[in-house]
Amino acid sequence: MSTSERADEIIKNGHLIANKIKNASSVSDIDALSEEIERYSDFVNENFGVVDDFGEKICELSFMLHMAAEEKARQIEYYPDKAEAGNEDVLDFEEMLDSKDWIKNSAE
Repeated sequence: MSTSERADEIIKNGHLIANKIKNASSVSDIDALSEEIERYSDFVNENFGVVDDFGEKICELSFMLHMAAEEKARQIEYYPDKAEAGNEDVLDFEEMLDSKDWIKNSAE
């Protein structure tokens, strides 16, 4: 799979996960996505991550996704009646995803 094909897959799957997070209405909905988020993040990190001070490959994109999911869960917990609570970070993740800055900043 070429770099371009991997990037396209990451963008497509990133939007699918982002939509699931935006549509979540409970903390358990977010928790149910944890394995999918981990698999996605592992793929992103492996293909577009840079080695950090601890020798691990990490990509800012995967970090942003984790932060978006955590913030959505926190907001749902505090504002259970507001369906759109916590979606700002998810939108920021999607903006970064579409910008492809995570490709430019990778070790590729």
